[in-house]
Formats: sequence, structure tokens, C-alpha cells
Amino acid sequence: MTLKRARAAGPAVILVALSTLANLHAQSQTNDHASNAFACTGCGPFLMISILLFFLNLIPVVWVANDAKARGVDEADFWMALVLFFSVIGLVTYLFSRPKGHIVECPHCGNSKLQVTATCPHCRRES
Repeated sequence: MTLKRARAAGPAVILVALSTLANLHAQSQTNDHASNAFACTGCGPFLMISILLFFLNLIPVVWVANDAKARGVDEADFWMALVLFFSVIGLVTYLFSRPKGHIVECPHCGNSKLQVTATCPHCRRES
């Protein structure tokens, strides 16, 4: 999963939630108003918490993508998917298996790279 796909998933989730709420509203116009209003008030917080948790889960995914790129990890997409689907377990696994070392700035392109690597993973120039 690429970072663009992860970012594109956010608006899709919001659209699905809004369409669900619109359907609930349309149903409430034809049925008993009191029972539907009660059902909708129970559904709203659940949807909002689910959407909030989904977006909070994207924060470590973006961090893993940036860290993997800076450390020159070739399987960054694999690690992003692992953290997206397994959350904390995937993040801890990545932290234990990533290349160790200090991150420094590349003198040529200014992006982050491991200090011990001879070639920058961003500009592919030797430092």
C-alpha cells in the first residue's frame, strides 16, 4: 500500500459514513420518528469513534513510511501494510527489525538518511 492510497482512503471512509447517515435520515422520514431518532443517536457516536480510530491508526503508518524511506528499507510498502492492519503489533515489529543507526541529513539533497550508508536512498548519490 502506498502513501497516496492510504491518504486516499480517508475521504472514502467519510463519504461512506455520510451516505450511511443520509440513508438513516431518509428512513427516519418514513417510519416512527421517535424510535429512529433514538437509533440514530446511538449510531452517531459509534461511527465517529470508528472514523477517529481509523485516522489515528494512519499516524504510525505515515511515520513508518517516512522512517523506512530515510533508512533505505526496500520493503516500505510491506511495513506500512503491516502497521495498518496490525497497528501496535506491526509497529513494534518494525521498530525491532528496522536498520539501526543515527539519521543524518544528506549533504546533496537535504533528506534524511542513515549515517552509515554510503548512498542516499533519495538522490542515490554517495556522500
